[in-house]
Amino acid sequence: MPQRIFKSSHFRVVFLAVSIVAGLLFLAPPLTHAATLSFAPVTTRVSAGNIVSMKVLVNTDGATINTAAATIEFPTDLLQVMSVSESSSIFSLWVQNPAFSNADGTITFTGGLPSPGYTGASGEVVSIVFMAKKQGTASIIFSNSSVLQNDGFGTDVLTATEPATITITAGGQNQTPAVVSTSSALPAMPTITSLTNPDQNAWYSNTSASFNWQIPAGVTSLQTILSKNATAVPTAIYDSSVSQRTVSDIADGIWYFNLRYMNGAGWGPAASYKVQIDSTPPEKFTLNVVTQDTQNVVNLDAVDAMSGIDSYSVKIDAEPAVLVEESSLVSSQNQYVLPTQNPGEHSLVVLAYDKAGNSTESDATFTSAAIVAPVLGTLPEQINRGDTLTVQGTTQYPYSPVTVYVQSEGNAATPYSATTSADGSFSVMTDEIKTSGPATIWAQLIFSSSIQSPISNKLTVTVNESFIVQTSKSLLYILSFAIPALILLLGLLFTLYFGWHKFFGLKRRLHKDVQSAVDNTHHALTVFKEELNRQLKQLEKVKEDRELNKKEEKIFKDLQENIDSIDEFIEKKLKKII
Repeated sequence: MPQRIFKSSHFRVVFLAVSIVAGLLFLAPPLTHAATLSFAPVTTRVSAGNIVSMKVLVNTDGATINTAAATIEFPTDLLQVMSVSESSSIFSLWVQNPAFSNADGTITFTGGLPSPGYTGASGEVVSIVFMAKKQGTASIIFSNSSVLQNDGFGTDVLTATEPATITITAGGQNQTPAVVSTSSALPAMPTITSLTNPDQNAWYSNTSASFNWQIPAGVTSLQTILSKNATAVPTAIYDSSVSQRTVSDIADGIWYFNLRYMNGAGWGPAASYKVQIDSTPPEKFTLNVVTQDTQNVVNLDAVDAMSGIDSYSVKIDAEPAVLVEESSLVSSQNQYVLPTQNPGEHSLVVLAYDKAGNSTESDATFTSAAIVAPVLGTLPEQINRGDTLTVQGTTQYPYSPVTVYVQSEGNAATPYSATTSADGSFSVMTDEIKTSGPATIWAQLIFSSSIQSPISNKLTVTVNESFIVQTSKSLLYILSFAIPALILLLGLLFTLYFGWHKFFGLKRRLHKDVQSAVDNTHHALTVFKEELNRQLKQLEKVKEDRELNKKEEKIFKDLQENIDSIDEFIEKKLKKII
């Protein structure tokens, strides 16, 4: 019986042990690969005073990794780090940029990359440039290292690290270190340029920025950093072959790319290049269209938290879009007066742009009332030909295009364009009106070829000939009949006189009658001459005030000639009869 009890107890223990082991095997993660970190070359020789380049490599042993971190230790009495670069690294993301301390004899880095990660046997992590200081054997080793698998658990698959050995021999007597500058002056401040972000005061929507610089003679290494602090000290180290760097996935904000050079005398001053990134469009906004008098007004009040609103693109129906600068909006309410439209419903689409060019769209509909016609003010009933005419009127549309038409009888209408003032009023002065008779005047608002107001009230003005022209025409008309009649009358008198004297012997009586006729004729001509002289003096006064036109000049000349003809007739004809 005791023997059976023992066997039963033993069976339970074995069963429990097996169960625990099976459970542990079931709960344990799957088998992992064995990654290694190493240097290339593993061993090398260099003479004191010269440099040697070395790469840090990772072998994933078939695993897919996304992170590697390490601290590398080196003897400070034998080696000096000149630069550490990640320019050819398999990693694009750096939790800790590669850095070194020649005082502590350490190089540190923590790099990574997004999914799907990296798989390979010789992936370059960083490259290091050492300067050999004196004869000896320098061992370079890894400490506090890890390689994490891209498995969702961050499993450390690093199983081995391989050190490197640098054998340093005595240098030649006249040998000069290749990276040591003979100048005691620090390098000058770098000049940084950017093809992707050329204007440091402008905003850009791209989240990647490239920076370029020239490497002066004597520079052995350089440091960079992208920081929100313009005076941040650069930490990422590169050798002197690097003259460009592209930074990706930059968050929105104002950043500074700082750069400095190193030569044999030490680190020079850092230059700073500002980059303003805004990859986020403006916030969603709502269009609110209201009617004020005869105008439709929309509030453009989009908000952009980073770079701010720059402008709006306003499009109505199928018309071309109009660009509205944010600075041109009226008052603090950001009001914009929409262009006048034909009556009815219209669609409105607005794009709000921030200073980086990102945009957000909003749309709405609105209804336009009927366009109100202009109203013309009073005009004189009559004007003289050659005068100008000032046409004034009012509208309900400030700063709008208006056209005034003047049409003389039998002629096409002449248009005169103007822009209404802030209160909607307008005033137009016409050219000289050269056609006599009735002239019709009206006005119309013309916003575009397809958007026009009804025409205004029509006014009529009578255009008369001038007083001088009318009087001169009358006188010339009278003269054209009076002078030939007088000449005919005198001819008849002469004929009667000579006939009476010759045939009837009544010379004395005829002479008396002729004398009376001559006296009457002389008196009539004298009165007529005085009237002509009076008209001539009026023309002379007009001539003193302004230059006579061609028609008035001809009338003036004709009056003078007629007066001279009367004087000649009196002197040569009447006096001979007397």
